[in-house]
Amino acid sequence: SIMPQGALVPVRELINYMIVVSDNEATNMRANRVGLERINQAMRELGAGKTMLSHLLAHNVPRILTDWNPEGSNLTTANDLAQLMALIYSNQAASPTSCQEMQAILEKGTDGMVGYYLPLGTRVGNKVGMIFDPECGADVLDVGVINGDYALAVMCNRIGKRKNTPKRDQQEHSLVEEQWKAVRRSLEEIHKTDNLPFYFEVQAHPVFYQEQHRSAG
Repeated sequence: SIMPQGALVPVRELINYMIVVSDNEATNMRANRVGLERINQAMRELGAGKTMLSHLLAHNVPRILTDWNPEGSNLTTANDLAQLMALIYSNQAASPTSCQEMQAILEKGTDGMVGYYLPLGTRVGNKVGMIFDPECGADVLDVGVINGDYALAVMCNRIGKRKNTPKRDQQEHSLVEEQWKAVRRSLEEIHKTDNLPFYFEVQAHPVFYQEQHRSAG
């Protein structure tokens, strides 16, 4: 749904958007409010030491660089994800009330890879994540808890990667450019008529991220 700039959104609703529909703006709003450093500290405290949120989900935003993450990428591992899910379902990741609310939200989404082949009626709470790259293929992950007591993480890398000929590469690039121009025209029209608050060119809205830029500088 389209919301006016400055609209107040309950935390529970943002978390629902984050988990059920993988809404990046909801994720950015929560991460920007809490702070990336505090999130990463919480990951370390919960035993997910190889998980790091280095930047908000947009281009040209500040990144946190470390010796083990010099590019400032957003990183995680299958073990860390399974650990976090186990803590949520054992009511240890946060307060018992918060953990139970997260469990309810996790069980509202699709079965994903974790629950796809399980018997009908199996209780599955999971979170799917996907990154699409036409050159490198797709990165797809799914982490979930089955029947409340078994945590499983599945991570697949470079799905659908193909070796194209130079001619085919050029044809596909031209097609993508043509389609992207049409999408941008449509988004720009929507942006003008509805005065939308967020980004439509894979670019962070400057007002939204102003505080983040200041703290990084």
